[in-house]
Order: sequence, then structure tokens, then C-alpha cells
Amino acid sequence: MKPRNKKPSFREMGLGFRLFKKKHASHQHDNPTPENIEVYTVAVILDGKVWEVLRAQDRLADMFLANPTFVLVTEETGTAKIGMRYENEKFEEA
Repeated sequence: MKPRNKKPSFREMGLGFRLFKKKHASHQHDNPTPENIEVYTVAVILDGKVWEVLRAQDRLADMFLANPTFVLVTEETGTAKIGMRYENEKFEEA
């Protein structure tokens, strides 16, 4: 059996530091919102504790705040596309 070629990690490709810098640059004081776009800050709270803070435009913020169901897309659930229905633990064309 021939060994599989392992993909190099971000660190091996020299991208780890750049990814960290990009993550740091996403703070609101470092990355101000353009004047023509309204951005909302949404806190992700699990068991009474803030786990993540997201910045999103109104449409995405509205979706997160509408108490959506999150589903891990796998081979068993099938491919998910915008507009599909999710029934019986599978994605189906509408």
C-alpha cells in the first residue's frame, strides 16, 4: 500500500502567523465598518457563557438571531443548497 501524501499544515506552509494577524485585525477598532454598510455585533452564548462574538450584516445577523437549527452536512444528510428543505434528517429539493 502506497503512503498518502499528507497536506502540509498552515504552520508548515508559513501561514500560521499570517492567519493570527488576520484574526487579530478583525477587531472592530482595527477594522472599522465602511460607512455604507450596517454591521451588527452578535454574541454566541452557550450555557450562560459568551463563547464567540460575531460581526455580521443585517441579513446574516437576523438568521443567527432567529434561533436556527444547525446541521452537520455529511454523506448521510446529502448536499445542502440554499432553498432546499431539511426533512427526515436529509436535505431535499424544495
